[in-house]
Formats: sequence, structure tokens, C-alpha cells
Amino acid sequence: YLGIPLSLFIVGWMRPMVSASLICLMVAGLWSARGLVTPRELFRLAGSTWHTLSLVLAVALFWASFGGGSHFVYANPDWLVRDAVLADLTATAWPPSYGTTDGKELILRSAIGFFLPPAVVGKFFGPDMLPFAMFFWTSAGIAVFFLLLPLPGDSLRLLGALAMIVLFSGMDVLGYLLLHAQYPIFPLRLEWWSEFQYSTMFSYSSLSGQLIWAPNHALPMWIATAFLVRYWSSLWLPAAAAILVPALLIATPFALPGLFPFLCLWLFDHRDRAATFSRPSPALILFGTFATVIIARLLTLDIGGISVAPAATQVAGGQSGSPWVFIKNYGAFVLLEFLLLTLVLRKLYHGWPRLLIVATGVLLALPFLALGPSNDLLLRVSTPSLVVLALITMNGLFVASERSRLSAWHGATALMLVIGAHTAVNELWRAVTWPRWAPDYTTTLPDTQNGGFPPHYIGRLDGSFLPGLLRPPQRVTGGAERFGKRPTQPALHRPTE
Repeated sequence: YLGIPLSLFIVGWMRPMVSASLICLMVAGLWSARGLVTPRELFRLAGSTWHTLSLVLAVALFWASFGGGSHFVYANPDWLVRDAVLADLTATAWPPSYGTTDGKELILRSAIGFFLPPAVVGKFFGPDMLPFAMFFWTSAGIAVFFLLLPLPGDSLRLLGALAMIVLFSGMDVLGYLLLHAQYPIFPLRLEWWSEFQYSTMFSYSSLSGQLIWAPNHALPMWIATAFLVRYWSSLWLPAAAAILVPALLIATPFALPGLFPFLCLWLFDHRDRAATFSRPSPALILFGTFATVIIARLLTLDIGGISVAPAATQVAGGQSGSPWVFIKNYGAFVLLEFLLLTLVLRKLYHGWPRLLIVATGVLLALPFLALGPSNDLLLRVSTPSLVVLALITMNGLFVASERSRLSAWHGATALMLVIGAHTAVNELWRAVTWPRWAPDYTTTLPDTQNGGFPPHYIGRLDGSFLPGLLRPPQRVTGGAERFGKRPTQPALHRPTE
């Protein structure tokens, strides 16, 4: 699933000789690694039956139907931008260009991997197929994620475990009540419940919120985190990294920073087994190195245009009124979003699992650094740690409990999950009750920014080695005729940003 967008990027964005060389290296590397892992090890599922698999697929299709990219239900305003990115990738030869500045091409560069397979479908079958392509691509990603989880065997526990993942969230509704002394208005968004001046600093999204607002960032990180946890002890994991690292980079720039603490823990856990692990072949190492360097350079074009500021700087700048507001918001935020749950999980597991310690440490530290207009660092880099927390919680309630008696700590965990589920239900409820609007694939990315070029999406193709490796950029054009015909989507209500 992660390798398909990477392969499309290599073939579609790079010059023929470069792409052919990289594809040959990848194929040769994968062929040499074919004996490292068996299909049984890769695809084993606890108590797997056709009934189990069909239940997993049904929940994946149900959850994906709420995703904004399909526009089957209400899509949040962020999809004005994401629809434009998808349309630019569909209507324009790769790499898309938005003109020049200082003689340098402005090209689309970030968080594009998720959109590449649906864009290929749109190129062949027209823009009317884009919503369906987005739906099925999202469904496939959710199904892959589900099948990587430590799922229980019997159907009732399995359904409960999947429902827990769909509804997993911090206790936002309780935080809103405590800080604002009133019940939140449904279905307005709950996840920015800290005081207004810190709304760009404190927010950890529910898994449903991540899927509905930004599956292009969320799904690759969900899959990679579940993959790492599931195959934690596998001897072939270092070989898989040669594909995973560039695949995650082209999917989202936040995946590797979010996974980095867990990769350090993996190295620590296996420090005495390094000699026994299967090393990648030279072809796979070359492929991973070259692909990573190229994609990393693409992602860092004009990266200096993205604002980075420590939280303490914002406090000193007077945004909060006093440091006490920061302390109050931070304390309430960490307690209700994850810390109370981790303390209960410690009792549930009779200790501190190392994965839980690392996830808790990351979530405690992230609010002290702000990046981007909506603090993308906090929203995205937190995702692997939140997924780890969800996996540990699910294992304690639905897998480990099969072999032990239920206790008060199980009840406390379930209570916090029920309170947290308000957030996910709120997101799903808004999607089905607010008016659906049709995507406008005639709009370009700069059109959604009032003609601007957001640095987190667009960068200048500088005079480094990239111009010699990428295909000549192709100019993006907008308007109703950009696909050669007007899309047949009905004109429905469109939200304002």
C-alpha cells in the first residue's frame, strides 16, 4: 500500500533513465529479500476466517465513507485545498508547476503520496471517478491498518476492538466542560477546546478526526506504526526500512519524526541482536538511499518559509496574557488527552511497557514547539504515539483480557474511552448531518490561497541536483475546461474557508 505511491512518484516524476534505474534497483532488492519473510508471517490474522475478514472489510468501508475525499457526506473546509491538490495532480503532467519566481519553477512538493493512485485513476477515467477512487483507496488503507492490529479471535470482541479504534480519542468533552463551564455545541469541533489563544498549540486529534480531515497524513502513519509494532521482533525489519523510509517521506513529512522515538527504542531493544538481523541487499540499500535523498531534497525546498516557534516564545510575546494560562491549559490538556489513560494502563499492565513510556514522553513534549499556522507538528507528529496508545489500550481490553479476569482498571479504561468517544461521534455526526457539497476540480491550489503559494505545499526548484533528475515541470492551468470537458458533478453547497 505504501509502495504503490512511491513507485508512481518514481515513474511519473523522474526522468526515464533515473526512474528505470531506481525501479530496477527496487525489483532486484525485493527479489533478493524474497526469502526473508514468508506470506504466512506477513498475513497471519488471529482466528482468521472469512467471516472475520469480511467484518474487518465492512468496518473499513463504513469508516472510509465518512472521509472528506469521497464527498459522500459533508467534507470539512480543508478539502477545498486537498481537492485542488488532487485535481492538479490529475489534470497536469507530473511534476505540476505553478509558474516561476526568480527564474525557478514553483512545484508541488509535499504530502502528495496519498493522492497519486487516485490521480492516476482520474487521468484514465476522468475527474468524475475521483471521489470513488478516493473512497476505495481510503478503504484499502483502513483495511491494511486493521489487519496489522493485534485483533482478538471471536467476532464479538473483534467488533468491539474495531469500534474502539474508530471511536478512540482523548476526553475533549470533559476538557471543554472544565475550562469553559458549559457543554459544547454539537456538532461544532471539540478538539480545539483549550483557551482560544492556544488553539494552535494544544490539540491531539481523534483517529476519526484524523481520517476525516487529513487521511493523506494519517493513514500512512497508522500503517507504518502498526507495522512496526506488529513485526517488532522480526529479523527482516531492517530490510523493510529501505522501502518504508522513502515511501513514508513521499506520503507525509511528519511520519519519520513521529516514528523516530520508536525507532530509537527498537534499536535499544535489539542492541544485542544486531548480528542476527537480516541486512538489506546492496541493491535495496542503493534504492533506499537514492530515493530517500531525492525525496528529502524535494521536501526541503523553501522549508525556511514555514514558521517555527517554541511555545515559550508565544507566551513571552503576550499571546496568553500570563504564563499561568499556559500552565493551566497544558496541565488540563495532557491529563485529559492521554495522561490519565496511560496511568490506568500502567495498572492494567502492572508496570510501564516501554512503548507506552515513549508514547507518553512524546505527547508530553510536543506542545512546547509550534510549527505552521495550525501547529502541524503537534497535529501530525503526535499520530504514531496516539496509535501506539490505542494499540496498547485495545490489547489490554480485548486481547489480554481473554486470558485474565476483568478488574476495576478495565472498567476505568472503558469509562475514559466512552467519554473520549464523544469527539469521534461528534466528527461522524457532523459529516452526516451537515450538507454535502460537490468537489470543484476546476480550482487550482493557488486559487484556494487567493493566488498565493503556501510553502508547506509548494517550493522553488533550485539549482541543486533535482532539476537534472526530475522531468520538466508542467504548468498547472485552471478553469472549467482543464480536463477537456466540464465535470458532471452537480453544483452543491460549497463551504467557506
